[in-house]
Amino acid sequence: FNGGCPRCNSGDSNSLHSCLCLHAEENALLEAGRDRVGPNGILYCDTCPCLTCSVKIVQTGITEVVYSQSYRMDEESFKVLKAGGVKVRQFSFVQEPRIINL
Repeated sequence: FNGGCPRCNSGDSNSLHSCLCLHAEENALLEAGRDRVGPNGILYCDTCPCLTCSVKIVQTGITEVVYSQSYRMDEESFKVLKAGGVKVRQFSFVQEPRIINL
């Protein structure tokens, strides 16, 4: 929302290979590495991972992705994650209703 990479924000999956930025998912995977992810790693992220990040998630051995907001290329990402055996679910935060007695 605050600018970001024009290539990523365009929603054009054909331009992602030339992206110069490092997505949060990529950074987390690089910092952790396959050895530290372990056999049951879960990746929590704000938006659904892009196609490029989805490929890296599968290759790193993550078994589940939990995201909050949708992304323009969700369907392509879902195909890659599903083919890689990664469970995907969307987190929805719903506050419990408050009852105030006056």
